[in-house]
Amino acid sequence: MSNRDRDLGSEFAAQDLGAGDVKDVPALAATADGGTVEDAMSKLAAATGIADPAALKLIVEAATASLNASHKAEVDALRSEIDAVRQEGREGRVVDYNESAGGYPWMYYRKPAAWPDVQTRNWITMGPGGAGKDGHRDNGSFVLYVKKGFIPLTKYGQCPVPVSNKVSDTYSEFIKKGGAKEFPASQIVAYQWHRNNPFIRQGVRWEQLDGIIDKLKSWTCEYCGFRLDFMPDDPMVGQAYMIHLRVTDKVDFREASEAVKRQNLTATPFAQRSIEEIASLSRP
Repeated sequence: MSNRDRDLGSEFAAQDLGAGDVKDVPALAATADGGTVEDAMSKLAAATGIADPAALKLIVEAATASLNASHKAEVDALRSEIDAVRQEGREGRVVDYNESAGGYPWMYYRKPAAWPDVQTRNWITMGPGGAGKDGHRDNGSFVLYVKKGFIPLTKYGQCPVPVSNKVSDTYSEFIKKGGAKEFPASQIVAYQWHRNNPFIRQGVRWEQLDGIIDKLKSWTCEYCGFRLDFMPDDPMVGQAYMIHLRVTDKVDFREASEAVKRQNLTATPFAQRSIEEIASLSRP
């Protein structure tokens, strides 16, 4: 075994590789997916240039052992989650709702500016990955969020795992920690907090909306009377109104499309094509 191969083998073997790490290394995916050790060694050699069989075997065996340990941890976490759910209180809340199933707390993130869902770009959200009192965290979840472009808002510390259907309850701890200024205007408007501020007693004033309120696209739904407000630059208003009509008010597609047009909104290309197809079928 060459010194280089021995060093690399020791380095890989010494790492605490989780299931995510194994999957991230194509050469080791063979064992993770049920392949043989020899298959993994062959792929690892091609990926890393390591030629010594002993070093390759050392790496694969270490990763496989770590993968097995990770699977056991996942099973234990699921068992813990089931036990926690069985301990629901009178209000339907899990007894220890400050921690995830794996025993680690959640934390706050900001969604990426290039998030596929245009309407929720830069929104404040929450998920696993928070640091516990000992500084340890669910590294797999944390890295996954960061890889997707989420910005961790570590200065606000841990957050409770969401258990309420009320959005204001979900973010109450965040507000108490001074997080009101972090919300983008679009999120405030989407939650209707600009009309009914649930945090007014905490002295929260949405400065993000200064100069925007008078420019909002607003109207009342002609079917249910619900007040709809959208950001002035929101490109998905037509689609959002269509979803409201179809899902909430159970309006058929053609009638909903006409309602969208009556608000001078632009239908998506798919919706427009569907409207034209329906019209052509109705002609004599």
